[in-house]
Amino acid sequence: MIYFEFPGDRWFDFSPRAPHTTFFFAMFYWTDDMLVDRAVERLAQGVEIYGVWDQFGAAHPAPVDERLCAAGAHIKTETFAGKLHHKFAVIDVDGSDPTVVLGSYNWTASGAYDNDENTLIVHDPALARAYHAEWQRLWDALGVHTLCVSHTVYLPAVMAGASPSPPAGFRDE
Repeated sequence: MIYFEFPGDRWFDFSPRAPHTTFFFAMFYWTDDMLVDRAVERLAQGVEIYGVWDQFGAAHPAPVDERLCAAGAHIKTETFAGKLHHKFAVIDVDGSDPTVVLGSYNWTASGAYDNDENTLIVHDPALARAYHAEWQRLWDALGVHTLCVSHTVYLPAVMAGASPSPPAGFRDE
């Protein structure tokens, strides 16, 4: 299946032929409440959810990671240089209908409702194993100390035209 719009309530329902048991994702970050709601529902139904996302994205003010972890998801936050900018999920890699979800779609409210995005849903065991291997590489590279932890990222303030001396007319009293 190929979507050029957000798949909406079909999210997490890509494999109607078999019940889901596992869901692995690598993503910059989630901010879409509907996706989080669906993930929490699936966790309550016994689906195991494992994820890896970017440190900068995990510092987003929305407490998505805390909500998912509290519901039973296992999410590690990358500590690598640069951004983890993957956009994929592998559903039931060892099941009867291994599925990969990928595309340009950022799993954010903007990606779902504002941006022009594409989402491909591919039912293919070999592709699922390949994407799962990449997910496993990322997961294994991160220590247990990165599992379900809150993050804060501090960025230096940069002002255009800033100079080391005070502006004209500035008086330090």
